[in-house]
Amino acid sequence: MANVQSRYNHLFPSPAAAFSGMYTGGLWTNNLGSWPGKANQTVEFNNGTKMTVETTASVTLDRGLDFSSRESLFQTACMPNKESRPPDPRPSHAVGKPPYSIPLGGPSMYPDPIIHHKKDFVRGYYLHEERLEDVAVLQLPTFRLIGESPVSLARVAVQFLERARKDGKEKLIIDLSNNMGGDINLGFNLFRILFPDKPIYTATRFPSTELIGLMGRVFSTSQGNEAVEHDNTLDLPLVFQNAVTPDHRHSFGSWEKLFGPVEIAGQNMSHLHATYNFTTASTEDNPISGYGGIEFGPSTQLFHAENIIIVCLPLNMHSTDTNTNR
Repeated sequence: MANVQSRYNHLFPSPAAAFSGMYTGGLWTNNLGSWPGKANQTVEFNNGTKMTVETTASVTLDRGLDFSSRESLFQTACMPNKESRPPDPRPSHAVGKPPYSIPLGGPSMYPDPIIHHKKDFVRGYYLHEERLEDVAVLQLPTFRLIGESPVSLARVAVQFLERARKDGKEKLIIDLSNNMGGDINLGFNLFRILFPDKPIYTATRFPSTELIGLMGRVFSTSQGNEAVEHDNTLDLPLVFQNAVTPDHRHSFGSWEKLFGPVEIAGQNMSHLHATYNFTTASTEDNPISGYGGIEFGPSTQLFHAENIIIVCLPLNMHSTDTNTNR
């Protein structure tokens, strides 16, 4: 995570982390299995109070593992076949209790949703507190869908949003707490579901260095173009044939027209181009509604932009900068 606010937020506990299979206790409590160099950590708060947390190690003993002696450790960790390990005659037991209790996460920490994805990649709620009866909450804890079709996430989101409007909900909270990203198509498609009449505008540049210039010229040749068609791993900046302008209305007729250079803050940079071509990236299984001949979701805007808030500081900052959020 390059964003400073993101790194800071992930220091703290997050029940939403469990939805994407991540650690819920906050990164300050977990050194990724490595010895931190001290037997304890002292945390000092802004009000002057302090808390000392001892460094502990924990192991899972629910598979009959025995670490009580050197011999049993060898049997557990070094003998390859489970059948060759001697049975543990003693009942399983816990290894102490750390002074810091790791919070629970996942569905157990949230109310029952109105609608949810079968793997909880999308969950929808209504708020029932006084003066919040017209508020719906769309929770998207991850965009990393391992083994799951992206269209399934979008379909559940559409079902919830349409039901929320039928139930009289006027305001929408989009909860992206602990969402570490993933398939960017999901985010773009969600934008189009919320704002079906608004085009997506993305703009970026790459450094116009000598090496990138050479590689771009190679892939501009007929042989390079043929290689591009059979290799989807190449970054867009090297493939002018696939690049489009930020408004998606024009392509670049040559590598030189994309490469530039254009001087930006004393650096040689390329001309502005879209993050990637939404028309070619949009598919039936992973759609970006309105691109590639695919229409997905409602044809009219369900919630006014001024009635939508996003719970996720880095994304909210980006959206404000690109005039997609108010």
